[in-house]
Amino acid sequence: MKTIVQNIVKKYKNKRVNKAKIIKELFLNKKIKETIASEIRRNTVIWILAKEIFKKLNIKDKCEIKAIWDIEYSSKIKKKWENLINSSLKKIKAENLMQYDLTWIWSEELHQKLLDYMDIYYNFWDLKNSIKTEIIPSYWATDGFNILLDSLNQIYGWKNIDFVFPETSFSANIEIAKTFSYNIIPLKKASSSNFFISKNQIDNLIKKKTKNQKIYYFTSIWNPSWEKINKDDFFEIIRYIYSVDKNALFILDNVYVWLLKNEDSSSMFKKIFKKKNLLKRIIFCESLSKTLWTTWIRIAWLWTLNKKLSNILKKNNTLKKAWYSKVLDNLACNFLSDLGKIIDFQEEVYDKISENRIGFYNNMKENYSKFFDFKKSPKVLKREWIYALLKIKSGEKIEDIFAETWIIWVSVKLSDWKYIRYSFWKV
Repeated sequence: MKTIVQNIVKKYKNKRVNKAKIIKELFLNKKIKETIASEIRRNTVIWILAKEIFKKLNIKDKCEIKAIWDIEYSSKIKKKWENLINSSLKKIKAENLMQYDLTWIWSEELHQKLLDYMDIYYNFWDLKNSIKTEIIPSYWATDGFNILLDSLNQIYGWKNIDFVFPETSFSANIEIAKTFSYNIIPLKKASSSNFFISKNQIDNLIKKKTKNQKIYYFTSIWNPSWEKINKDDFFEIIRYIYSVDKNALFILDNVYVWLLKNEDSSSMFKKIFKKKNLLKRIIFCESLSKTLWTTWIRIAWLWTLNKKLSNILKKNNTLKKAWYSKVLDNLACNFLSDLGKIIDFQEEVYDKISENRIGFYNNMKENYSKFFDFKKSPKVLKREWIYALLKIKSGEKIEDIFAETWIIWVSVKLSDWKYIRYSFWKV
């Protein structure tokens, strides 16, 4: 990267050059593209390099940035967070970490704490004991997702899997699925205002009559568009798929489910938990890392009541991954020991996020309306959301938008046009 900086500085030394031109050159740099696969990390590196180049070329320009998960707690929220973490760390007993225990994978207490946490947001009815034994902790959601795809690969073989998803899905997991060489099937936006899928799309898919195992991947809580999926539509689509294909499997990426108010999340999944046969066709992906702002702690888990798949997941998890850390186990158990405090903290944080997200959206609309079509972008509503997805106007280029706004983003190309997904904390 030093060479890139040196070459650009040498090229423009003693020449008139604007900020956008340097940014564009960095965006098009082949080495940066090849070295850094993740777009959001690549954009962050481009910002760092640009800042250094501007300094060396004496370009007097404002170089601030708003990056994904650029979180800065303040006042009483910060104090609450510190108290939660400090208390959790103090309760870890060093003597429990001294010996290598070949009988240990993760604690029963961790299973119970994660189940209690989920019970706030789901209505499990009479299934709690069954679910508890199927919880499979992992270090982060991506770790669990890889184990899941590896297990599906083992059961069905990658040539025999149709991996189906709405095109507005979590792009990072879609890219991971592509590395497994499945038959990747994105379903276009059902309509200009519907970022999920429709029954007609399922009918057209079923008509093709392939013998492949179909895996449906749904980011159930509004990612990346953050356009809310109606709870009845969500259930009806899943129920309908199952009615026409009893072998279908569903991956529900519920990493963001905790952003919902309790009554909303319980209501959204209520019908699913009542249909036990359907429930056995679903694998749930859960995490604390985003919703409790434990991004650097990385606590996630998978669970399914499909015994065959669950057994393979457990086997792969213990054979192919390092066993779960006792430090993380203790930390998670301590962290979740007072759910009342956790709920209060979450509510306060999500209200603050909602306030900032609306402020962010209004700021973009007021200052950068030349770049975006706000009428055709998903609406920004109150309370539970994090992201903003903005539709780019025809003729505008992402590197120019970045050069002027200095806001890190993920580009999203959908069937109807190009979008930018923003994730932020402060305006």
